[in-house]
Amino acid sequence: MKKILVALAGVVALSAAGCAWITWNTGKSMPTRMDALLEHANQQLQVALGHEGEAKIELLSSTFHTFSADARYRVTYESVGQDPVQLEFVDRIEYGPLPWSRVTRMQLMPVMATSNFSLVETEGSATWFSASKGEIPLRGGISVNYDETINTHVEFAPFEITEQDYSLSSSGGSLLLSSAQDDDAVAISGEMERLNIHLKSSGNIRSVYLYLVGIGVNAHLGTSLQGLRTGWLKVGSTDVGFQSSGKTLSFGRVALHDEYQVAEGGYSRRQIVVAPNIRLAGWPFGSARLAWRVEGLDPAALKGFLQGRRSGVWSTMNAADVAETNGADTDPQGLLSESDDRLEAAMLKLLTNRPKFVLEELSFKVSEGESRADMSVQFRRPDDDSISFADLIEQMPESGNVNLEISKSTIDAWARPFNLGRFTADAMLGVFSSRTLWEILSVEAERSPFLVVVDDSILMKLQLSPPNDVDLNGKKMTREAFLRTIWMDMARRSLPALH
Repeated sequence: MKKILVALAGVVALSAAGCAWITWNTGKSMPTRMDALLEHANQQLQVALGHEGEAKIELLSSTFHTFSADARYRVTYESVGQDPVQLEFVDRIEYGPLPWSRVTRMQLMPVMATSNFSLVETEGSATWFSASKGEIPLRGGISVNYDETINTHVEFAPFEITEQDYSLSSSGGSLLLSSAQDDDAVAISGEMERLNIHLKSSGNIRSVYLYLVGIGVNAHLGTSLQGLRTGWLKVGSTDVGFQSSGKTLSFGRVALHDEYQVAEGGYSRRQIVVAPNIRLAGWPFGSARLAWRVEGLDPAALKGFLQGRRSGVWSTMNAADVAETNGADTDPQGLLSESDDRLEAAMLKLLTNRPKFVLEELSFKVSEGESRADMSVQFRRPDDDSISFADLIEQMPESGNVNLEISKSTIDAWARPFNLGRFTADAMLGVFSSRTLWEILSVEAERSPFLVVVDDSILMKLQLSPPNDVDLNGKKMTREAFLRTIWMDMARRSLPALH
């Protein structure tokens, strides 16, 4: 799967930047401009990948003729803890105004030049060629127009990959990309008829099928001065669902919308996910909506933080944590403290602009009612830069609020498809009595120090105010008392025999 994503991202970069040098006099100008143009293409590729690893495009060879040119590229992807992925492409470039390959397709609009590229079968792409039954998995064409816009079409063949713990199959699909020679932004649209993922059973984990039907992608992505992604991305599917144990959980027509922006207040990202028609085994289950945003991130600090993640700076700490859990010598060379210090310094820089996280809405609606949650947290940078990492995590929230409401009508609607009536409901928890699922949950909520039951709803209202005040469901306390409450409740739940 990674190889497929890397190849597509590489095509985005090549079409948006790497092929911008194709002009009427390509044969003369290309060799002198290649280094600068490949550097630009690599910048675009990293933006396409975001913080998920690092990649680069290399020109392996090029041959220039009077009316055409041939080139070969390598796209390399590296991620922490994973073997590098390398894919190679060949490209046949024809100069305009009427390249022969376009004439044969009855595309008679004059262009400066056009190229026809395809993935090459190498050790890195052998699996993909095998999965596509010997067909060329990825091919496409790029046209450079006289108005200096670049249009790209990409087609990838149907494929099926089977591994020990999963299988993946696709109907194939297409992408259209458009960009301008002097602009970093790329407009993208694409479609795929179907994508199937099978997570095979292992131990106590049951086999699960995930399917997406009628997938569509639209985006307009660019790059900020700091090299961060900007613009927007929309992904939709006419049906998304899971199948397991003979039952299907369908989310209906799912839509995702991402926005990335650099403004005066800093870098921000906002995401909305909507599933308007959830059904379980054909039973209507309601709808769901998620909307969240993060804002006020210092662009330079965010870039440094993401670069640290890509280069694996933080992974040393994670490895040491695992060793500590297993009772091993956790930090024989002082790597844990070094990684901890770097992560702490990076987080302190991120907190300089007082960023804010907002969960605008997490809601589930049924015909009889709704359950929902929202949250807002304002962060701050502690005054003491030598603060420990644990204290940093505790002190960086400056203010915030949490609102939660779980309605009885929602719980009852969720219980119906599972036939969770009386007697059977408590079987989920290993206790048999004549209580409904709502009765079980409401009793548990009354025992919790964070929840209250009012009429037919479970509620939580939490307000955090500077410098040290907490209001939990109308009860005033200090932050220290609130943290003690959290730890005591965690201890209670981990020792069920004591109550």
